[in-house]
Amino acid sequence: GSVWSVPVCLRYPMGRRCTIVSAKRAKVRLPTRRCPAWIHPNRDARGYYYSSMSAKQLEALARHHRELSVAEIIAVVDDIEAGIDMGHLRPGRALAVLEMLATSKDRTVTSTIVGALRRIHRTVITPKTQTAFAAFVRRTYGARARALSFHGKDRTRMEHDAQLYELVGEVGRDPV
Repeated sequence: GSVWSVPVCLRYPMGRRCTIVSAKRAKVRLPTRRCPAWIHPNRDARGYYYSSMSAKQLEALARHHRELSVAEIIAVVDDIEAGIDMGHLRPGRALAVLEMLATSKDRTVTSTIVGALRRIHRTVITPKTQTAFAAFVRRTYGARARALSFHGKDRTRMEHDAQLYELVGEVGRDPV
């Protein structure tokens, strides 16, 4: 296949760096004295690409997710799904990262993670791993689902809450 030239912008705690990548793999030198705690490969999630990151790199981003924008967190979730699909990321490691990201209270982030968990449930989870996955869903979102109230909320908020409620009840097998 042909290789395109793609503008890539990175973000890290001490700054940002943009460059053009014209190869399947590229190294980008950062103007720092030490290695940053994390590097987001798609600053502000403006690039039209997925990033293939190691579980270790994803875990570093997840530990620092409060420093990321909502769009950047969603891009990480998308990269996790792509990594599982391509076989570059083991589902267990992916779930550990999603569990860290799930501490975000942002509705858009929650909705994106719920969608990713539903997709993982459909495409990766087997009857053998179903019980452990259900326990993961309950541990990650069970308390939040049990605390939901649908009284006095607007339609958008109710639909968001219903997605979480259904995930925990159906996939997590919790009689919320």
